[in-house]
Amino acid sequence: MTKKLMNFRPAVILTAGLILGILIGYLKTFISSGLAVAIFIMIATVILAFAIFFIVKKRKLKFVFCILIIAATLLGMILMGAKLKFPTKTINGEKFEGSVKEIYFEYLTDSGYDYSVLIKGDIESDTSAVIYAKLSTKTRIYQGTKISFIASFKPINEGDYSFSSGAKFAATDISNVQVLGLNGLIPEMKFKLLKSLEQSLPKTFYLTYALLTGETVYIPNSKIINYQNVGVAHLFAVSGLHIGLLYGVLAVVFSLLKVKAKISFPIIELLLFCYAGFCGFSASTLRAFIIISVRQSASLLGVKSDKSTNLFLSAFIVLAINPTDLFTLGFLLPFSVYAGLIFLANPLEKRLSKFLPKFFAKILAPCLISEIVSMPILIDMVGYCSAFGFLFNMVIIPFITLLYPLILFSTILLAVTGFEIFAIIPNLSFAVIDRGLSLASTEIFMLRNFRFLISAIFYYLTLYTFSGKLNLSGKSLNILRIIILLAFILTFCAVNLPYCIDFFNLKC
Repeated sequence: MTKKLMNFRPAVILTAGLILGILIGYLKTFISSGLAVAIFIMIATVILAFAIFFIVKKRKLKFVFCILIIAATLLGMILMGAKLKFPTKTINGEKFEGSVKEIYFEYLTDSGYDYSVLIKGDIESDTSAVIYAKLSTKTRIYQGTKISFIASFKPINEGDYSFSSGAKFAATDISNVQVLGLNGLIPEMKFKLLKSLEQSLPKTFYLTYALLTGETVYIPNSKIINYQNVGVAHLFAVSGLHIGLLYGVLAVVFSLLKVKAKISFPIIELLLFCYAGFCGFSASTLRAFIIISVRQSASLLGVKSDKSTNLFLSAFIVLAINPTDLFTLGFLLPFSVYAGLIFLANPLEKRLSKFLPKFFAKILAPCLISEIVSMPILIDMVGYCSAFGFLFNMVIIPFITLLYPLILFSTILLAVTGFEIFAIIPNLSFAVIDRGLSLASTEIFMLRNFRFLISAIFYYLTLYTFSGKLNLSGKSLNILRIIILLAFILTFCAVNLPYCIDFFNLKC
């Protein structure tokens, strides 16, 4: 019974149902309510028919499987419906006061600063809202800065921007802008950290700050493009690399202090949770925190940890908190890459080990898989990806892995004491990386001018057939691979035909 329950994987089932419900909810809001209801009724009817069959046959586990899918699908639809309730009326000339949630752009001008920001707060008529605004101030603002102004508020009810950011209104005709100071302990801590780095690391402070907090607004555009072009910009999205390294360092410290695991574990968890909050509880940060928490909890209880269950459990929690994350780069990229590492890294490492040294294969395999898995997402959502990012990752990731704990604790000591001696390690680290990137013309590594779209489904199915998880004979598996690969090629060509025609006409 235990073995069957483990194979049952409730987390996978719940997450699949939740994602299905979110997609139906999206369809209901943006395309056709009638079509969405019809699809749900059809799916629910089929699943209920199976549920009745299983209960008659006394297959209780499979009956529970069916009920869980329906329940999770309903939950996804409800959560998505609540998230996508857009206002319909324009509010004219009222005062708004709130805290800056996110800064997208910052430009220094002769008269002050120009910003593109997301602000969460209250409109004078008691409407709580998330506002997108382009505004100018004489005073520099930061995440968590409390700000007020008078403006008109136009509802945003469509488009990728409002959908992914949560903005309900766009502020127009802004006047009487007042900066009221920082609002909360975390913004004050971030401000102190940023100012300490800015004073001590004038050439690389924005890179160190981005590495530790995930905020890239202060990185010059030319600089971030270099990191994107070689496929290592993920260094500035706090995720498994950062959380895992921090956990490892804390675990070693408590071990050296001879603190028992039952005591050290909750302390480490609290510190990791605080760090995730410091980074704004981004989807990638939450995923890493949840996976590490579940894995280490299982280890403490003497239970074998299952990577697939941990991945899907973290996805379920993140999407339950914010279902629109399903359509954002911050969710899709880290989750898909982690899934690729779970299913494909070991099979590829074994194949590479046949003709490469084992230590080299162990480093190369995860870098290759990360790039292969992330390619469709980056091409479709960003417009380009690096062709040889795995080569740069093979060098830069071990380098940062080795130095990250030192950078982190040097930065903390720098912020607390103000002694510039602690700036040496962060400064030197990014000086070395920048020097390495400056030696290559990174633009030549770019892949662009094509799309995956629907063909991505067959692309990922093809990859999955190499995971070793399919219990098929060699001949049957090869036939399946060929069929799915041909489906990918055909759909990929169909998707890119318009782009090819436009490109050809442009050249002519």
